[in-house]
Amino acid sequence: MAQSSEEMLFDAFEEARAGLLGVEGSSQHMQPMSGHLDREARQVWFITSRKTDLVSAVGQGATAHFTLQNPGNMFYASLKGPIVQVADQAKLDALWSPMSAAWFRQGKEDPDIILLRLDLLEAAMWETTDSTALFGWELLKANVTGEQPDIGSHTVLNFAKAA
Repeated sequence: MAQSSEEMLFDAFEEARAGLLGVEGSSQHMQPMSGHLDREARQVWFITSRKTDLVSAVGQGATAHFTLQNPGNMFYASLKGPIVQVADQAKLDALWSPMSAAWFRQGKEDPDIILLRLDLLEAAMWETTDSTALFGWELLKANVTGEQPDIGSHTVLNFAKAA
């Protein structure tokens, strides 16, 4: 049985984990972040510092975009939803890792730590073929026929409808 689009997205997310996070309406560039996926709740959690421009842009709440790519698997995704700051020690304890510790000298007790929670509203995914021969054939065929090459798939998931 084929994997559902949501499972494919979540599996690819857990393989890549790092991506670019940006706040809609902000003049900032998207920033590299490592996300922690909660499949059941359809949320992505980030550990960061209160002192960042990103947290300032989130403020009391905003809409964010998180993009991830896994070029080895020819997979790309853009996730969108509301993002908020959350002070939750139990959640921080659950997410904490040696990678997190590298960013905070005082460990989990660092007073500048804040969690950001992105509630998934929508995701767009692209998956392309990893076959060089098929890719080349489709490009050649497109140049001869004038039709667009068929080198992958594009899917949009709406989590609000799925909830």
